[in-house]
Amino acid sequence: MAQLKKIFKGVSSIRLATTVQASLATAAWDVELPVANDSLNISQADGTLNPLKVFGQAGAWTIVGETGDISLTMFIPSIHDDLMSIFYTKTASSLSTADEAQAGVTGSFDGYGYFLTNEMIEGSAMIISEDRQNALFIRNVQGYPSLVFDSPLDTPAGVNLNLQVAGGSTEADIAFLTWTPNA
Repeated sequence: MAQLKKIFKGVSSIRLATTVQASLATAAWDVELPVANDSLNISQADGTLNPLKVFGQAGAWTIVGETGDISLTMFIPSIHDDLMSIFYTKTASSLSTADEAQAGVTGSFDGYGYFLTNEMIEGSAMIISEDRQNALFIRNVQGYPSLVFDSPLDTPAGVNLNLQVAGGSTEADIAFLTWTPNA
C-alpha cells in the first residue's frame, strides 16, 4: 500500500487563464487568484445509475447513466480592477463623485464601473499544493461570478466563483501533475 500513497493537500496558489488553454505545455496564466482559505471546494456529484430490466430476468439487463458534474467553487476577497475586469464588463471611462470632505481632507471617490452581464467565464485553472510538489490542472472551467458582501464585520467584499469542469479535450480534462526539477 505504501507505493499508492501520493497525497495532494493544502493549496499554495490558484492560477487562472481567461481562455481555455490548448495544451498544458504552452499554458499561459493571466492571474494568480487570492482565494480565501476556507472557500475552495472541488467536488464531483454522484453519477446516476439506471438499471434497465427485461421481462424474465431478475437482475438488470444493462445499466445506463451519466457521470456527475465536477464543480469548483471559491471566494475571492478582492475588488481589484484586474479581477473585476475578468468577471464583468468594465466601463470605457472612469467614474467620480463630486468633491467631499473625508476626515477634514477634500477629495472624491474615483474608479471604474462594471456591467453585470450574462457572459459565462471560460478558461483553464491550475491549483498548486501547499508543498509545491503537486498540481491539479483543469483544462476547461465554465461558470459565473457573483458579487458578495454579506458579512462586513469579518469578511471583505469579493466575488464567489461557481464553475463546472467541461470535458471533451483531446489531451486531458483534468491532470494531476508532479513537480520535477530540471537537472
